[in-house]
Amino acid sequence: MFAYRRILLLLVVPFLFLGLESCNSQQDELLVTIQYPKEFTGFSFRAANNPSLRSDVIAELGADSVTATLPYGTLQALKPSFTVHQGNLVTVNGVRQVSGVTVQDFSQPVQYTLSNGGGSKSYRVTLEPILIGGGWQNQQLNIPANGGVVSTLAGDGTAATLDGALASAQLNGPFGVTTDGSAVYVCEFFGNVIRKIDLNSGTVSTLAGQAGVAGSADGIATAATFNGPAYLILAGTDLYVSDLSNHLIRKIDTLTDEVTTLAGQAGVSGGADGIGTAASFTNPAGLAFDGTHLFVSEYGGNRVRKIDLTTAEVSLLAGSGVAGVVDGVGSAAQFYWPITMTGDDQYLYVGSEGGFTLRKIDIATGEVTSVAGDGVQTITDGIATSAQVGIIAGMTLDRDYLYFMDSDFLRKMNLTTFEVITLAGSSPGGYVNGVGTVVKFDQARGLTADDSAIYVGGFADYRIRKVTN
Repeated sequence: MFAYRRILLLLVVPFLFLGLESCNSQQDELLVTIQYPKEFTGFSFRAANNPSLRSDVIAELGADSVTATLPYGTLQALKPSFTVHQGNLVTVNGVRQVSGVTVQDFSQPVQYTLSNGGGSKSYRVTLEPILIGGGWQNQQLNIPANGGVVSTLAGDGTAATLDGALASAQLNGPFGVTTDGSAVYVCEFFGNVIRKIDLNSGTVSTLAGQAGVAGSADGIATAATFNGPAYLILAGTDLYVSDLSNHLIRKIDTLTDEVTTLAGQAGVSGGADGIGTAASFTNPAGLAFDGTHLFVSEYGGNRVRKIDLTTAEVSLLAGSGVAGVVDGVGSAAQFYWPITMTGDDQYLYVGSEGGFTLRKIDIATGEVTSVAGDGVQTITDGIATSAQVGIIAGMTLDRDYLYFMDSDFLRKMNLTTFEVITLAGSSPGGYVNGVGTVVKFDQARGLTADDSAIYVGGFADYRIRKVTN
């Protein structure tokens, strides 16, 4: 007679054996216990489940970590999609998580737990916000009280459009600037082009537009034309440009260099709401981005508008269209030539050429308040409205401070106390590098920042300056 050997498979998983129990010699029986591995096999944030995202984001999986980089302002309400081996229960603080359904706040790291009959394993899910529009909102720049060291990044001081190495390149009225950390993008107001400064190669090139040619043509790179491009902001791989004299908002796909018109009507000023080209603007200037919407300050229209980047719908956020300095909600508020703007996912900060106050807008409610300046054009440090400001024409944020170009001075405001101090600059303006009051700027306009420096658009000295610690 033949002896029979029984093999009992309690769980059948063909690719992994985690437990092996001893043989029972009397019954000649082999018991094999197979447990499902406790690990994520995929983790992502799909735009279909997360309206604040314009495209899917795939996370990187580690042994006990999940990491991903998302646009700033999109971290608070996300529905992650994930896959795990069969038999695992996924929880956060004991609450079951359903892929693509359960909402989590990822502004801080979140611990996910995978469990099955063989115990549990934890993953730390960390999402890092990326630089949005040249505002390094998630960390502090650590620019010292003396303003840091001001030096020249690009331009030889000649008012012309010439590509080349940093020191020999020429810029014609550099206005707004923005950065993604590897390049600085510049609106050349008089040159009617968009320039790119590659921080790795140390070269300046023309991204889009035709030097000295005013127009509103869409197209690829130099086939497109602009008319007085003022400010620009980066959102993902798209650059948005306020084409001030055309009364348009343009978009540049940095992957293809294609220029298209997002909203507004070429050569037509107005304040009409609507979809895309059905809307109108009056001299659009400052731009800000909260992860979902593009915000536009109208220099000639004395309003702040909002554009839904999914639908291109344009609507009013604040401002009556009448020049003035009046706090209030929505159309009850007044602005006085608002030319520059920055913000995060909660607040916008607006600087103007008139009125000599620094304004703050609550994005959720449209409420406008004055946070610095008393209406007198001068440079005085102080707290809130005891501080005095002049022409504010460039802004950027870090975690704790608002940095702004005020006439020929670089200043910063504490976002909690609203204390304003002057970091660098002196009067009259000019072109001098150095530290503190030795420095001279000449009608500096745009301001942007990455994790190592602040960059300044030198409108009248035809250079891009940088401030480092």
